[in-house]
Amino acid sequence: MKKLLIGLTSMAMLFTLASCKGGKDKKKNFDISIDVISAKDKVTSGSGHFSVTVQAINNNTGKPLDGLAEGHIEYSMYENGYAISESKILKTPAPRSVRNNILLLLDFSNSVVQDCEGITRYFNGINHTVNNPHEFDENNLCTKLVKSTQAFIDSIIVPGKTSMEIFYFNSRKEIFSLYGGKSDNIYALKSSVERLYDDSFRNTYLKGYESTNLFGGIVKAVEKRCYWIDICYTSGREVPALSRDINPDVFEIGSLVVFTDGRELAKHVTQSELYATLNKFPELRRFTIGLGSDIDDGLLKSVGKDGFFKIDYTFELSTAFDGISSDLNAWANSFYKIDFCPTQVTGESDVTIKINDPTRQLYGEFRETVSLPQYSDFRCDLQY
Repeated sequence: MKKLLIGLTSMAMLFTLASCKGGKDKKKNFDISIDVISAKDKVTSGSGHFSVTVQAINNNTGKPLDGLAEGHIEYSMYENGYAISESKILKTPAPRSVRNNILLLLDFSNSVVQDCEGITRYFNGINHTVNNPHEFDENNLCTKLVKSTQAFIDSIIVPGKTSMEIFYFNSRKEIFSLYGGKSDNIYALKSSVERLYDDSFRNTYLKGYESTNLFGGIVKAVEKRCYWIDICYTSGREVPALSRDINPDVFEIGSLVVFTDGRELAKHVTQSELYATLNKFPELRRFTIGLGSDIDDGLLKSVGKDGFFKIDYTFELSTAFDGISSDLNAWANSFYKIDFCPTQVTGESDVTIKINDPTRQLYGEFRETVSLPQYSDFRCDLQY
């Protein structure tokens, strides 16, 4: 039997969802887009179905759209312009074939090191506990950065679906991993941040490197992250090749989150070189947190194209990390898998799947041309 093929003109082709609020013309007010991530047939020995993985984005806000797999969302299917009640459609949140990778880049320059002085801690061989927390108020940058980062890890990591690597930078040319690799182990990630409490770690790796290599740190982070999501090898991107295993069945997305309380001082990398690197990888999601009056607002806003959080006081760090966590969780939850079976079983069929969200008054549809086997029986294997 011939293999069933979904007739995509492009794997990255963009479909549109239209919002219908207050009697809008659904055909003219396209304000939500559906990006097709992958399309596959699931057919063996004459039975199966078609499967499409998509992401929904609100074009008005630029924000991802979650909730389209909820039970009250209405899906209907048209074939060659006609409504087909016998068609089968199943919608689910995207499975673990979509993985979110986060690189968290923390500024460990002079102000952080200074605020860590005087901390006494107990180390039980696994993690550090501050023995004198009463001596540090909520404006102590060292303790607040550790606690806020740990809360961020708790809120964003979903084992098997979300992973993170935490790097720090100071005046050196390289950035350095606190844990030693990308992980979805919440406990290990949280414990790695507590190395900041360790005076031996500070004396060995931080003291004497108090300047700020902000531009260079971001460049190194972007280059490392592009390998995670397999976009380093596109023509014109001069990033040295690294050996890594690529799983073709997993769609990797990536985000960079940068915290700093200062501006560029080290001058290892120019601002032009920084922007040139960022422009090579526009698909990478980037967020920044800037603390205090010594930051460059304009630069951090450009670097954090998907979210810039300016805060004036250390105690606001938690709020900034919470905001980024909300955005990242919404992004991860905006992917869906839509499985369907047309009633036509031979030849070519133009399929339209219409989506109606009565609560948010969102209407949408995407169209697909599918090629069906000639002179063969096809049995749909979708089960409700």
